[in-house]
Amino acid sequence: MKKMNLDKGLMVQLILVLILVIVLLLSLFFKFLLPVAEILAGAALIVMGYNNYRIYKRKAMTAIYIAFGIIVFMGVIWGFISG
Repeated sequence: MKKMNLDKGLMVQLILVLILVIVLLLSLFFKFLLPVAEILAGAALIVMGYNNYRIYKRKAMTAIYIAFGIIVFMGVIWGFISG
């Protein structure tokens, strides 16, 4: 049962990264997709932090990934607020 939960976290990470790559490639042609790419990058960083904590037991890297994910989300919010 525990292995299934670990595989779900890795599957979510894989899907987020694949969608992020696709959106980044599309954003070369459609500039309105850049905020979507930033949101996906923040979500991917937070999921990577979660996987580091649950699977690899590296607590220092977990904090770094989650901190950068929050910083990316704050940057997206700041960009929407400032216009």
